[in-house]
Amino acid sequence: MSMSLDDFAQYVKKEIEQLPIAEGCEVTIHKVPKNNAIWTGITIHPEGGSISPTVYLDDYYSGYQTGKISARDAVMEIEKKYKEYQLGPEVSVKDITDVIADFEKVKFRIYPRVIATEGNEAFLQNAVSRQFLDMSVTYHIDIADLFEEKGSASVTISKSLMQHYGVDEDQLFRLAIINQREKGMDDLGMVEVLKSIGYPAVMLPDIPPEEDPMHIVTTPDRLYGASFLLDPESLDKVAEGFGEGFMIIPSSIHELIVIPESKVQMPIDELFVMVKEVNANEVKPDEVLTDSVYHYDIQTKEVTVAEDKDLDLD
Repeated sequence: MSMSLDDFAQYVKKEIEQLPIAEGCEVTIHKVPKNNAIWTGITIHPEGGSISPTVYLDDYYSGYQTGKISARDAVMEIEKKYKEYQLGPEVSVKDITDVIADFEKVKFRIYPRVIATEGNEAFLQNAVSRQFLDMSVTYHIDIADLFEEKGSASVTISKSLMQHYGVDEDQLFRLAIINQREKGMDDLGMVEVLKSIGYPAVMLPDIPPEEDPMHIVTTPDRLYGASFLLDPESLDKVAEGFGEGFMIIPSSIHELIVIPESKVQMPIDELFVMVKEVNANEVKPDEVLTDSVYHYDIQTKEVTVAEDKDLDLD
């Protein structure tokens, strides 16, 4: 008989407590509001430390349920994952605390993310946010460079942290957009993307990226690229390349699929149905943005939820 998620979490906690990585530490299990869900996390708190990364157990539990991994192997994988979060040799927990507490040190590390407003009410209760169409914008401090293994590590800016900084949400928004622009945007042809992930070239049309009717917009590290929805300056560069406005399909919180208006071959309502079906069947729940389709108007330089009037299919 398989364990429930809560029982699995307690088993992992008990096993982790016996490992050297947890020596002199407190191991805790807690529920964390994440995009579209409440996740179960495990944290190993060093004695006297105020900041510790959280490893989420949900994917490990799914593997355990389906028989892909045993509970014991899951513990070993979690230990390995936690070791990836070890601080660099010249960085201490106090160093990270000092960075996060000092607005002058974090203002160049702040980046925006977009999530669906509906379904994320618990997370949005404490996070600084603003409404954008049917989405919410949140702000995050990138601290990945402080860890030995470079990956994704960040701190969400809460309302209390913003108050500590003595700034308002408008200031955070402006900083986040500037930092995002500085980081850069990748505007890639779909064929180019498929080739890069190993799709056989003989099965793809031989067209240059600028002639590809479908593009992917994301960040250079392929993380949280859907936040370019917030930046007309960046989207205008895409529109200039197309020579017209375009439809935006949020394939996930990490990337956008953009298609010139003249190349869209189906009605708006069918696009909405397609996005909903793909989200339900193909996208990880915590990476789903919304079931909506959006439109960038090259004249007004605005993003709106797409409507029939945005296309001329006659």
